[in-house]
Amino acid sequence: MNSSELNLIPQQIKSGIITKKTALNLISTFICENYPVFGLHKFDEDFREDILVYFLERGEHILDTYDESYADFFTYLYSNILSYIQTKRRMLAKSQIKESLLTADSIDNYNDKQHAYESINFEVFETPKVPYSYTPISVENLRKIFEPLSHNNKDKKLLVLAMKSSFYITHEQISEVSEKYNIDIDDMYKSIEYLKQSIDKRFQKHKLAIERRNSSYFLHRRCDYELEAVAEKNTSNEVKSDINKKNERHQNNLERMNKKFADGYLHLRPTNKTIAYILDICERQVTYYINCAKKDYENKYNKTNVSD
Repeated sequence: MNSSELNLIPQQIKSGIITKKTALNLISTFICENYPVFGLHKFDEDFREDILVYFLERGEHILDTYDESYADFFTYLYSNILSYIQTKRRMLAKSQIKESLLTADSIDNYNDKQHAYESINFEVFETPKVPYSYTPISVENLRKIFEPLSHNNKDKKLLVLAMKSSFYITHEQISEVSEKYNIDIDDMYKSIEYLKQSIDKRFQKHKLAIERRNSSYFLHRRCDYELEAVAEKNTSNEVKSDINKKNERHQNNLERMNKKFADGYLHLRPTNKTIAYILDICERQVTYYINCAKKDYENKYNKTNVSD
């Protein structure tokens, strides 16, 4: 089949001489036999197969949208194939940049990670965090658990800190807290799970914020690689300017998100009000216990530094 015969296919379909399925087979055969016409001789066999699969997926749409008043069918088909070749090349270029970026990051961070791993003392390595699973329990029942503690003068600093750290607390720490305050460990788990549930929406927002921050970092690094690539070529200043603008925008987003996290954006911890309600004490007392714990830590830290 030559290009002249190819141009007759749309009319043959309208006349009922051939079906669309037969037409697609004829066109596919033409593409396979004449792939240099479309410039596909510059690419490997896998790339040519991808182009053919693209045509088979969109072939009927191409036949349906063809308008003979604008151009002959061969020109229309050629334009569609050429358009997808360019799209496919851009997709491959992005994939290669991403792969190079990940490789470069791995190399850059290897020494830091190796040092961090070597400094871990696995003999005292923390046990895994408590699994995030919620067993429904009413606040009234929770308050009954802590009722014996709510009206006595026993120091509640450790208990308040455990509740404040409910998202990160370990099995071992829960066991120590329940033993110290003579609370059944199952009841302690229920309270931790309840507090985790109270910050579930914040947890979801936190995950999205992390993804946005990571995306800004990746796009910023990709722009760096694009700038390195265009520097080696005779690329117009307009293209370089566009990449620099994108790079600056992604860099600003990354710095903004990092600053927000450093300032405590979306801390994964329950509110003092929630803790106070469970313990049946006022919110000010919860704040007091937390401040006391901070002072105890600062005093201990300062004494350690002085002795050193």
